[in-house]
Amino acid sequence: MPILRAGPARLATDRDDAMPHASLAIAWQRLPLWLRIRLAHGSVGSVHRLRCAADAIARSQSPSASPDARVEKDTLLRTGRELLLAAWEDDPCNGQLAGQALLLHQRMPWLHPALAVLLDAVQGAWRRPADLARYERLAAQADWVRLQRHVDAEREGDPDNLFWVQQAVAVGELAGDLDWLADHLARAEARLAPPSGNASPIAPLFAHLSGCLEANRAAGADESTAASRHAAALARFRTAAHAVSGMPHGDVTPGPGCWLAPLEHAAHCLARLGDVVAALPLWDAVLAARPWHANLALRAHDAWRGADAPEAAPAGSTAVLLYSWNKAAELDTALTHLAPSLPDMARIALLDNGSTDGTGDVVRAWADRFGADRCTAVHLPVNVGAAAARNWLMRLPEVAVCDFAAYLDDDAAVPPDWLRRLAGAVRRQPDASAWGGRTLDWHAPYVVQSADLHLTAHFRAPEGTPADLAPFADDTPPTPDGETGHPRPDALSPDVAFSPARAHALPFSVSDLHAQVTDMGRFDYLRPCISVTGCCHLFRTAELLAAGGFALPLSPSQYDDLEHDLRQARAGRMACYTGFLPVRHMKRSGKAVRLGAAQFGNGLGNRYKLSGMFDAAEILAMRRREFEALERDLLRKLAALSARTGS
Repeated sequence: MPILRAGPARLATDRDDAMPHASLAIAWQRLPLWLRIRLAHGSVGSVHRLRCAADAIARSQSPSASPDARVEKDTLLRTGRELLLAAWEDDPCNGQLAGQALLLHQRMPWLHPALAVLLDAVQGAWRRPADLARYERLAAQADWVRLQRHVDAEREGDPDNLFWVQQAVAVGELAGDLDWLADHLARAEARLAPPSGNASPIAPLFAHLSGCLEANRAAGADESTAASRHAAALARFRTAAHAVSGMPHGDVTPGPGCWLAPLEHAAHCLARLGDVVAALPLWDAVLAARPWHANLALRAHDAWRGADAPEAAPAGSTAVLLYSWNKAAELDTALTHLAPSLPDMARIALLDNGSTDGTGDVVRAWADRFGADRCTAVHLPVNVGAAAARNWLMRLPEVAVCDFAAYLDDDAAVPPDWLRRLAGAVRRQPDASAWGGRTLDWHAPYVVQSADLHLTAHFRAPEGTPADLAPFADDTPPTPDGETGHPRPDALSPDVAFSPARAHALPFSVSDLHAQVTDMGRFDYLRPCISVTGCCHLFRTAELLAAGGFALPLSPSQYDDLEHDLRQARAGRMACYTGFLPVRHMKRSGKAVRLGAAQFGNGLGNRYKLSGMFDAAEILAMRRREFEALERDLLRKLAALSARTGS
């Protein structure tokens, strides 16, 4: 197996623009358009990677006549098998995925022998139980306490089954109970990989899992604790990489067909420890084997270029706008976190949206604390909904005179330098329609609630669609349980009248790749996107006022921020995401939240209303426009990375 040695690492500044060589960019451009469209959104997540792998491998096996077609099919095969391996890496206890990789390896060998041994051990220790009805019901309800008890009971009855370790990882991470998960991993390792003279073939898996656990523990910890956790995780990732690749613990890494996740995560730990120079060669080697790994390329480039550093001052005078309804405790916590950044703010406007608890008292107390010269307090007698509250705040005269307006959720906790981090995004992408950050779960800060959002379409291109728009239709849509499915095309047409059966199969949505993985730095970059999180949203005030406000039909609180961004995208404007602004969000979201019937129904209704605001041609045009912006940004960064290493 050839060994890849990265070139010397060096840090750069935004003034380093030379791109004499572009091998990574060339490798990306060799991929077919349909695959580039998918991977430009992101390259992480077991479900996403597996879907891309399956399609790439299947298309590589079709008959071809021309030499060009054969070259493309060879590229698809190599890319598809790496994507399949990467899908297992994002779910490494999954014996079914391990078995699929081994099956392909038996047909056309490409795996490193030591990795094949590990995959065989994972497949052999994993058995899917015959009856999972109760487990699946509890999972659908996000009932974490009962789910943990259920996993405890099942592992007691079937202690040697890696399936229940896989479920413990998922449940423990989403529940935010890493101590419970640590206990499961320790007991499973003692049974499946006991210490002995001859190391168990599955032992590297547990080294990797414990590394992930330590890295997740570091999220949200104080600086010294986070450093010790990342150091411990780094040691475990190096142990896993050494055991499977046979490589020493230095900056020497294997190439395609090898287990690259431990190397990628080791580099993450080095970066978190402040040693980007040491992280870069590891990232280089992973990218050499996987030039399709957009998330890693973006992260490596932006870390090298210092894009994670906050600016010395905000981008301009900024009004900070918050509205709240019956969330007194959360609002008080949010304002406590906001207060240290008071010197960076020109104005604060707080709106009590007809609350019946103590929210009004919290608004009064903080308005007094901030001072009448800095803070405006608005008390409404009734709840007018989120969209109307946003519109009310942005039209306050004292807000209109500010250069920027930033909306914060009443349960969002920002770091002290949040406006200076947004200023970095404004400087790098001054023409964006809005700027936003990376939202993390308050209870489990390694869970990303929102990152850069990208538009996906779930309908076939209507008859007569121009050839340049047709490739941007017909993504496989998600079903309510998070899996992918293929509803009838006529059920997805934007022109078909509403029916309850169609409610889950809407014609478009936004990507959810951030929900498929824990943080691990995989969204630490800055780039354009279709939309950013509404819980921390920065606008140029004049443009915000000119755009016509937030959509009142999407009340009380869901999708009005997304609709506003989509309206700008329809006009040709992209938002800008910076993963270097972490915002802790006290409300749980995605797979981690339990929704009541009314809340679920309102959200579903607003999703349907949103789908009726844009027709098929507009959706396809927005998707094409976004892809072009994403690919321009990615190609520039891939070329710069290649220039740095001289590869």
